[in-house]
Amino acid sequence: GWNVKAAAGTFRLSDGQALFTREWRPAREASAVVLCVHGVESHSEWFEEFAAELAKRGLAAFAFDRPGWGRSAGARGHLASYADAVRQIAEIAAALRERYQTVHLAGLSWGGLLALYAALRRAPLFDSLTLIAPGICSRADMTVPQKCGIAWNLVRQRAEALVPLPLHVEQFTKRQERREFIRHDPHRVTAVSAQFCLETLKMRAFVRANCQRRCVSSARLLLAGDDEMIDNAGTRELLSGMETHVFPKAAHSLVFEDPAGVAAAIVEERPGTANLRVQSVGGNTGRTRGCPAPPGCAPGLRPRSRRPP
Repeated sequence: GWNVKAAAGTFRLSDGQALFTREWRPAREASAVVLCVHGVESHSEWFEEFAAELAKRGLAAFAFDRPGWGRSAGARGHLASYADAVRQIAEIAAALRERYQTVHLAGLSWGGLLALYAALRRAPLFDSLTLIAPGICSRADMTVPQKCGIAWNLVRQRAEALVPLPLHVEQFTKRQERREFIRHDPHRVTAVSAQFCLETLKMRAFVRANCQRRCVSSARLLLAGDDEMIDNAGTRELLSGMETHVFPKAAHSLVFEDPAGVAAAIVEERPGTANLRVQSVGGNTGRTRGCPAPPGCAPGLRPRSRRPP
């Protein structure tokens, strides 16, 4: 059976910085791993239930805390450069390549934006991409005074000045035990730096300009039907070429709302088709989109047997 082995560790980047990591593996050897990228308030522990579901299905899962998030050292809530964030993902993916036959990238919320950007920039590193309620087109927004404050801090070169995030615990999940977990999470980030906001805008601009022109192999989009943080219509329009699954009654954090369903959506293999349909998980099927699949971009993945040496 697929008994789950979980372990915490440290990954040392080429610049010497150490990142806190978590890895979940099935008892039997896995040939595939899902590299999980967390969101703006979250960290690697938020993937625990979802990662265990992946391991039960024969895939390993690997998550890390970005510098300044979770248990990793660094200025809290600060991102000096999106290039640094992509480099960190690339270094981890390259290391995972030495241990696994295939590496699949999955990003949650803001981590979905970063994962898509990384996949567009470093496509050869990843065998597939899954965006879980990605923070590309957002409904949650900062106030005008907050935006003015961010601009003022950047002009005054106070890049690490923090601004509170406009998010509430109830928006993440409908599960009461998960809400309590978030409320009492000592590693949750509730404010980000002015520079983080600027780097986010830069990534969004690049993604919006390039996601229709560049092929990302085996890309899929998972959306929460009751998401109060993400503009689902805008996201679906922007990423109209992706195989899309909608969890109709779910709140934003799908790895809390339906970890087994998200894992199943990632692992399930579907034959290639010229028309990608918006599929509904646990509810009515959504409207069919007549979107041609990009050449060579198959929608599904399965754990594969390891190649003989």
